[in-house]
Amino acid sequence: MKKHKSCLFLPLGLALLLASSLVACAKPPVINQFTASPAEISAGESTTLAWSVTGATTVAIDEAIGNVALTGTTAVSPATTTRYTLTASKDGLSVTATTQVVVSGKGANGGENGPPPTGVISWDEARNYIGERITVCGPVVSATWATGSKGKPTFLNIGERYPDPERFTVIIWGDYRGNFSQPPEDYYSGRTICVTGLITEYNGIPEIEVKTPDQIEEQ
Repeated sequence: MKKHKSCLFLPLGLALLLASSLVACAKPPVINQFTASPAEISAGESTTLAWSVTGATTVAIDEAIGNVALTGTTAVSPATTTRYTLTASKDGLSVTATTQVVVSGKGANGGENGPPPTGVISWDEARNYIGERITVCGPVVSATWATGSKGKPTFLNIGERYPDPERFTVIIWGDYRGNFSQPPEDYYSGRTICVTGLITEYNGIPEIEVKTPDQIEEQ
């Protein structure tokens, strides 16, 4: 009898070991993108949330949006400045990402905003001002028009070249290139500029979305 009992414990132990190994090897989902474009709107306007997730079984966005597909877009019209949170889950593991939509004329508490900050900061301070409208100055050390990317954005990398994680980026979407009399990637490359706008963050890189040349001042 003792021999038979000990034999029963062996498969059970192996099963527990296998289960713990599977848990240890489980990988969390990856959020490749979660953005709002435009990131700043006027009261009554709408913006588009866009996301891309891999390796998840469920993806959900708060603010009453609910469960969504792994990749997609949705239009939102927040009445006040709102921070959206995306949660991707699989096998008990979850990761989150956030993006903020600033509503001009309304603060986060529904009151009227005061005037935007008038301070000017250096490009290497920008990550300390995420979510604020301010002026950022620095040299454009590299620039490119990503014609093969969705939205055909133009990137002006300030302070450090792509893909240095310490850089500050100015992004001009393809829809707004027509507002510039010359190709921005050519005209601003090598110049020192000051850019005014809302500082947002994408993959840890602070950035400002520019729509018109009036947001950029040459030094």
